[in-house]
Amino acid sequence: MYNNGSDKFNELISQPGSQSLKTRMVFSEFNIEDVINLKYFGGSNNSDNINVGTTTMAYVEAEVSSDKILTNQEFLLEAGFLINGEYEYAPLGYFTVQLPEDDETISFKAYDRMQKFEKPYNSSLTFPIADSNVVNEICSLCGIELATPITNPIIISEIPQGYTCREILGYIAGIHGFFACIDRYGKLNLRWYSTTPIEKQLSIIWSLNKSQSDFSVSKVTMAKDSETIYTSGTGVIGIETSNPLATQSVTNNVYNALNGYTYRPCEISMLDDIRLDPWDLIKVVYFDGTTYLVPVMKLEQNFTSGETVISAFGKTEVESEYSYQGPLTNAIERTATELLIANRVIATKVDAEWVEANTITVTELEATNARIDSLEANSLTVAEADIRYADITLGNIDTANINKANIGLLFSEVGLLTSATIEEGHVTGYLDSVKVNANSITAGTLSTDRLIIRNPSDPTKSIIYEINNISGALQAVQGNTL
Repeated sequence: MYNNGSDKFNELISQPGSQSLKTRMVFSEFNIEDVINLKYFGGSNNSDNINVGTTTMAYVEAEVSSDKILTNQEFLLEAGFLINGEYEYAPLGYFTVQLPEDDETISFKAYDRMQKFEKPYNSSLTFPIADSNVVNEICSLCGIELATPITNPIIISEIPQGYTCREILGYIAGIHGFFACIDRYGKLNLRWYSTTPIEKQLSIIWSLNKSQSDFSVSKVTMAKDSETIYTSGTGVIGIETSNPLATQSVTNNVYNALNGYTYRPCEISMLDDIRLDPWDLIKVVYFDGTTYLVPVMKLEQNFTSGETVISAFGKTEVESEYSYQGPLTNAIERTATELLIANRVIATKVDAEWVEANTITVTELEATNARIDSLEANSLTVAEADIRYADITLGNIDTANINKANIGLLFSEVGLLTSATIEEGHVTGYLDSVKVNANSITAGTLSTDRLIIRNPSDPTKSIIYEINNISGALQAVQGNTL
């Protein structure tokens, strides 16, 4: 829970209707104060059951009034109150704008820094190695600061191949009984829920929809792969997860740490409280004196209506049905998959650090500007081409319709064409060659009205032949010596 606010700030946030909350977006070169609508979606776990190793990506949906270019720009979201003539703001997180829609106002979604971990993990470490070193390397590769260093590292014999940095972070968090999230300062956190609950008075709670009984962890099941599943505990309900780093020892340690963890699955709607963090535990004492403990698995805040909704999940024995999930169907919650469409990637920038591959195969690729050093293609259709340099070993052309082409340099087996212009079917150019062998030129039909032969030693001397209109014979019409 955010605890850096002043006493007056904390007092205002706890009093229903005391004062309107003001939000703003702080970009690197400007601020946006005119925020029309704003919703925040975050938490620690967006699945339908309690789990470890989750890597929830928080995001906001916003509508603002601005004349600035916002695409791919990161901003710090803040919210605060007017206190003694000045606004006191609390940070809510760093978010990057994606695909804004510009009408009279600008609407967009913006995702937190968890998206920076959505890149292939190619380690330069030597294994076996402590998992704390892996986390440090991933943070360095992705440019994110680690807020919660691992104090009891686990040795990893080898790193799983074919996973993203985000997935590896989730697996490492999972073998420690943690989840991974980005905090309000833009730093990576590996945590479990706080043991110190934050009490919420019924006076600020609008609704409370709860299960009939508490959920208590009594078993931990970890699937290393589809054939290797480790279980610790003798209960019937608990935590079930897929993790290629799992061992029986790891499963036992997670069970020992979380065995008996008890809470009430429910949904609470209440007055805005921007101080809540994804690892917080809420305490509510009901009218009949019953105490409910609710971990902040899902956190939604509507700043337009001033509502905060907290949700906690937990399946019963009847509802639980577990099966191994591999890398392609991994249960990691990925909000950013809204930006990825099957067989098609729409992006404003892809750099070599983000994509490291020798071969890329796509069904369809749209690009505003593409620079390609080498291109091999079975079939190539081009509406317009500006060719600076062409070295053609073999060209088979059935039909070529060329209205206009400017060729700077063209190598062929019969000579070097230093320059040529093709316009409306007429070719003008210079062929530099010491000798052109007629055997190298093959044509089924050569059609021409005029043939000009020049002396290579003296270009001023030439003979021009034309077709005689009466006899059809080729006769010299100008010049008589070379």
